[in-house]
Amino acid sequence: MKTLSAARVVISRGGGGSAVAILALFAGLLPVRGQDFSVLRINEVISDNETQPPADSTGHHVDMAEIYNSGNETLFLGDLAKRDSLALSDGTAQPIDPWTFPRGFDASIPPKGFLVVYLGNAPQNSPSCELHTGFGLSRQGTEPLTLWGPEEAGVRTPIDQVWLPPLGDDVSFGRHPDGAGPAPVPIDQTLNTFNYYPGGTTTFGTCETACRAGAPRCAGAPNGPPGANLAPRVKRLLHSTNHPAADEAVVITARVSDDKLPLAGNIAEVLLRYDVDGTPQADIPMIFDADAGENGILNAADEGRPLDIWSLWTGSIPGQPAGARVRFTLAVEDAQGLVTGDPFTPCADGVGPCNDIGLPGPNCVREPAPGLQFLPCSVRFEYVAGVEPPAEFQQLVINEVVASQTNILENPVRTLRFDDFIEIYNGGGAAVSLAGLWLSDKPFDPRGWQFPTQPDPRILPGEYLLVWLDNEGGKCPRPPEVPGDGQECPDPTNVPTKSYHTNFALDSLGDQIYLFDRERPAGGFEWLHGVEFGPQKLNVSLSLIPNGDRNGSYEETPDVSPAAPNGVPFLRGDAGSDCVLDIADPIFTVAYLFQGGDPPPCPDSADFDDSGVINLTDAIVLLVFLFQGGPPPPAPGHEIPGVDPTPDTLGGCALLDC
Repeated sequence: MKTLSAARVVISRGGGGSAVAILALFAGLLPVRGQDFSVLRINEVISDNETQPPADSTGHHVDMAEIYNSGNETLFLGDLAKRDSLALSDGTAQPIDPWTFPRGFDASIPPKGFLVVYLGNAPQNSPSCELHTGFGLSRQGTEPLTLWGPEEAGVRTPIDQVWLPPLGDDVSFGRHPDGAGPAPVPIDQTLNTFNYYPGGTTTFGTCETACRAGAPRCAGAPNGPPGANLAPRVKRLLHSTNHPAADEAVVITARVSDDKLPLAGNIAEVLLRYDVDGTPQADIPMIFDADAGENGILNAADEGRPLDIWSLWTGSIPGQPAGARVRFTLAVEDAQGLVTGDPFTPCADGVGPCNDIGLPGPNCVREPAPGLQFLPCSVRFEYVAGVEPPAEFQQLVINEVVASQTNILENPVRTLRFDDFIEIYNGGGAAVSLAGLWLSDKPFDPRGWQFPTQPDPRILPGEYLLVWLDNEGGKCPRPPEVPGDGQECPDPTNVPTKSYHTNFALDSLGDQIYLFDRERPAGGFEWLHGVEFGPQKLNVSLSLIPNGDRNGSYEETPDVSPAAPNGVPFLRGDAGSDCVLDIADPIFTVAYLFQGGDPPPCPDSADFDDSGVINLTDAIVLLVFLFQGGPPPPAPGHEIPGVDPTPDTLGGCALLDC
């Protein structure tokens, strides 16, 4: 053991080739335990690497983490047994089967030296000394990177842990000076310990061209001093409406973030820029909301993003006459003069919007190389003021929304997949063509997913049509050029079988879904119907109550009813909701109407004649039915519970278990 320790001391002092040879001789015997790992630091991390070196052995730029040894001895991070090796994970919980460092020089760090680890799966035939963890990090700031010590009695203790903020393309997050600050890093000290390094200033060093003893595969490099300024970011967050009445203003709330606290002093201005029917209007300065959060600063800690910090800014687009098409963008400038906007990548006039396969177009532009994908861009936000749905669409509604399910309804084109879906209901007396209509989960970007135009997709009177929001459709008809170029063909949407699948899915934490008309000759898309919602419970639908009533309200409904009317089943005339019709029911109704008795648990059930109101006539007609052979009640009837097929303003039924 003394020989090994001596060898380690020699190499830590920068010994020559003979010392390296001695250490190499005993590399297979060097133990991990007994070393002082408290000097290790997670020194730099990049979670959305597009171009920053070093590339891996296949030439790809992947996410990376750099470990720094602030001590005075070479440290070996791996051992023969995984339990004796150090580990990395992308979370705070004790890892069950974490990625562990291999034994030997490839996972060693000299004093005041660095080791770079690729965060991702190892490419095929990569060198054994190229360290790949098999997991990556979210660019949204929803998880930390944790360096764990060896197991002790089955438990690992974190050596260092760093939460990341949301990081943009090619931006790394690193300490300066190298190794500065505590380990693990408390969340409230992270932004004082770490700095942002934009593309071109990241410092992950270089990699050896081949595996060899005496040096780590990727050795890292010292971090430069902070000082580079990152561009601020602005994102439309809230809106008062996306289908205003004539002369109704639209209030927009923007979310602004920056590498510095996004306060009024650090943010020079935030602008709401709009035009009406193509005629530019004056820019509207947005106002900093100093009352939001603590001194105007908020974060998403309750959503699992503790370092996602922003401020709110509000502006209002003046009301416009009926039929006016309004387009708008957001712009933010920081105190150093950097400017960005929302949309972040705007399309040129007459182009797009475009995704990486060119849809929904038009005039999308290919990337210069390799020429298989298109350049994504976004058009300006837009809405049309003061319009009512055309007569043919007046009875068309989004009747039910399921944004999170595990067992309600299986996706017909994906075995054991329980995806998001909506139900569109035609409450009118004639079939309606859906050809060319748009579904979108974005309030001011109607071009989400478009119903086919051939053959004509029609929804029949009284039909409940299901549409799967499963991110499976809308990826054709561009024919495949190279297998695996990002397309999924054939498109699962099939009009004859009424199987519809969109190119987006819903966010169960809160989202929206809208139905838009085809584009008008004058430009712009008219809002037909939609719903905006907050966090959704698992296996619970958001149902329009009364069923099919566009003036109704959306209610959470555990009794999900895909392709069927919404509402809680009840017996017509069962005023007391005890699942049987008898003399107690007319007595219950009379007591409610004239003696201050309790209201019916299900008002619809007390409406025996289905007139839309509860009155003395209901009690009389019920008595005639019970004792004089009068006609039975309207649907759903008095024998089998069902929902009300004739929407009214009563509703509000409690769940029954008949």
